[in-house]
Amino acid sequence: MAGYDFQNYVGALVTLVPLLSDFTVNPTTTYGGLTAVGTVVIGVPAPAGGVVVNLASSLAGTSVPATLTIPEGAVSADFNVVTTPVAAISTTTLTVTYGATSLSTTLTVKPLALSSFTLDTSTVLGGFGAVGTATITAPAPPGGLTLTVTSSLAAASVPATV
Repeated sequence: MAGYDFQNYVGALVTLVPLLSDFTVNPTTTYGGLTAVGTVVIGVPAPAGGVVVNLASSLAGTSVPATLTIPEGAVSADFNVVTTPVAAISTTTLTVTYGATSLSTTLTVKPLALSSFTLDTSTVLGGFGAVGTATITAPAPPGGLTLTVTSSLAAASVPATV
């Protein structure tokens, strides 16, 4: 029977021991600086005191809690997978361990990138301004994102960052 480890002795009580049955992360691809959600599932409700599992990530810039407790009576628990900005697409292996059993899943972390930059006009008269709009490939991470702005024309002043 899936999710059960029968320890059966003749004439003895059958003990149901929780086993890992599923491990997922959502989304499976995200951008650096954003958070994904991991879910650990066991096959039977957690006993009194809950079930404590160990978590690990293979990528230094991706952090997970060291342990996760599935509460008494529950069959699953969620946790945050926090990523940091990356320069290139990176894949991390996330692993959950309980007893001698481990399950793994992967999370792909992409770099945020500038997808477009436009001005509200193509010609500006001296002394007047234009408004620029920068668009990035995903929502900005918590705390925002700083973009560096430059101009190839000395007469056109721009802020150093936005």
